[in-house]
Amino acid sequence: MLGLRENGQTLVIVTVDWFYASPGLRERILCRCAGRLDEAGLVVAASHTHTSPNPDRTKIGFSKVDPEYVAWAEDAIANRVDEILRRGEWHPVRMRFTTTACDCAIHRRRKIWWPRRLPFRRVVSIFPNATGPRDRELRLLRVENQDNSLLAVIWGVSCHPTDWPRYRELSSDYPGGVRQALRTRIGVELPVIFLQGFCGDLRPPSIGRWPRRGTWRSRVLTFASIVLNGPSFVGFTTREYTKWMDNIAKCAGEALDQAAHTHPMVTKLLIRRTSIALSALGLSGETDKVTFHSFELNENLRVVGISAEVCWEYAALLKRALPGKTLWPVGYIDSVYGYLPTTAMLAEGGYEVSGFMRSFGIKGESIANIEEIIIKAVS
Repeated sequence: MLGLRENGQTLVIVTVDWFYASPGLRERILCRCAGRLDEAGLVVAASHTHTSPNPDRTKIGFSKVDPEYVAWAEDAIANRVDEILRRGEWHPVRMRFTTTACDCAIHRRRKIWWPRRLPFRRVVSIFPNATGPRDRELRLLRVENQDNSLLAVIWGVSCHPTDWPRYRELSSDYPGGVRQALRTRIGVELPVIFLQGFCGDLRPPSIGRWPRRGTWRSRVLTFASIVLNGPSFVGFTTREYTKWMDNIAKCAGEALDQAAHTHPMVTKLLIRRTSIALSALGLSGETDKVTFHSFELNENLRVVGISAEVCWEYAALLKRALPGKTLWPVGYIDSVYGYLPTTAMLAEGGYEVSGFMRSFGIKGESIANIEEIIIKAVS
């Protein structure tokens, strides 16, 4: 976690290496910190790591939730935030921001021949699409003491953490691996906070011609699809994964050094939090709202968080809606309802449009002007 304060405003950023943030985490922290932290001042975000615990009981199609573990973790996090705020040891800091090239993901929506029922038909499926839009940069913020010594790092890319090769093990995947690499580079165990981006339709390029995971039946069916449509997502070997993650760590290390030579930002903290009913998007579910949490650290840099698995195309849409701003897109804040597709995707179909709904406990059909509603809520 990281706490910032300016002109009487307090901003606390809490990130967890979880599949999603638990529905009760935010409320637990705010209750514990009543009078010291308000609703707008708390940002809660998850890395969306697929080999981490699932603490969200509303995601009915995924791994079982352990209520005792979730309660323990929520208490531990809330107690730590409360302890730091009660201590009240605030220090002047400098912040330096940079971006660097980091092409670590691939678009995962492509129209293919679907061989699982006759007659064969063309559908949009989770399949590598090298020409599709994707995030190609890494964003990083250095938080420094007045003597330029490093206090914390915030960084982010947009890529599903789905390909830890020992997928039956608990792991923080690449967010944890890069965190450790940065700490080793710095030489101190300081806070390294990861903000997952708009990665709803992006994932690692673990591409091949024979699937390494799943039952034999599912692997044979996937292989049949590969014969018809070309290489698919098959998972990394340990060596492939290490090479891929080391490249992200290298980019993060370069950004860390690059940021050290940029001018400190003239800070101007501005926080904005709002929400809309999920029904405004034409959907319903136990998670019944979509939240939008943004904060500006100066006149140019705006961090925009949305409580959804946001497809990458929204980054371009929001950049056009926020002229003159450098956008830092963040997904998976608060309690995530499901995927946020674009208008163009609605006509195409696919997992990000309707395929996810059963596992997320969501019903309905996204409305045609979904982009207009999202842009209005953010801007």
